[in-house]
Amino acid sequence: MINLMTMKWGDKFPPEYPNLIHRMAKKHMTCEFESYCMTDDGTGLDPDIHVVECTEKWLWDDITNNNQWFFWDGIKMSLFAPELCGIKGKILFSDLDNLFIGPMDRVVNTPTPAIIECNWMPPWHVGMHGANYFLTMLFNASLIYVDNEQSTTSDIWTHFTTNYNKIKGSLYSTDAYLWRVWRDKMNVYPSRTVYSYNRGAAYPDNFSMGAEKYQYRPDHAVCIFMEDHEPDPLDVKEGWVAEQCNQFL
Repeated sequence: MINLMTMKWGDKFPPEYPNLIHRMAKKHMTCEFESYCMTDDGTGLDPDIHVVECTEKWLWDDITNNNQWFFWDGIKMSLFAPELCGIKGKILFSDLDNLFIGPMDRVVNTPTPAIIECNWMPPWHVGMHGANYFLTMLFNASLIYVDNEQSTTSDIWTHFTTNYNKIKGSLYSTDAYLWRVWRDKMNVYPSRTVYSYNRGAAYPDNFSMGAEKYQYRPDHAVCIFMEDHEPDPLDVKEGWVAEQCNQFL
């Protein structure tokens, strides 16, 4: 059993986005799964999505009420908490602006804990920033896969909660923390599984960008929309993105 988790807070994303993730999963996940949305407002969600509140209320409140512009996605670290929202076992978390475009077998068969490796980044990305902990990471936390009954998951959560104030003050994001502290313990999805809508797929093929950006890559399972200046998937009204979305609306 896989537990599919989305998080929606405030009014940035309407309920159509968790619904889209859930409906895409019903097509592309061949294994049995339950859908959950951790949210402050479950209005408009599909009836078979479980509406839950974050059981790590201290983290939810600190992240959502803090004006600190960075580490806003630290709420994703609650995925490593024991029995988050009463869930035991495997949790596949997806950002709301992801598209599942193909079979998810390579994702759910990846050993946990797992995260996206930024294959689209040049290998000198880390070195170019020197020792800047804000910018140097080759993980992306748009799709995180954990098993909260694993000892590694527990170790990560214990370290995170024990050192929370230091982590929040010195690191940019969940993916920066997991890259800096736990990259030797994190697994990554196989190549040609996840790609970036704006950045493309594998370096160096995409380095010149141009036509490599914004492509439909049906040999991949997931396309992530990760840039602040990008449209969100449902804002795209024509082309392959609209065609992918419209079949689930």
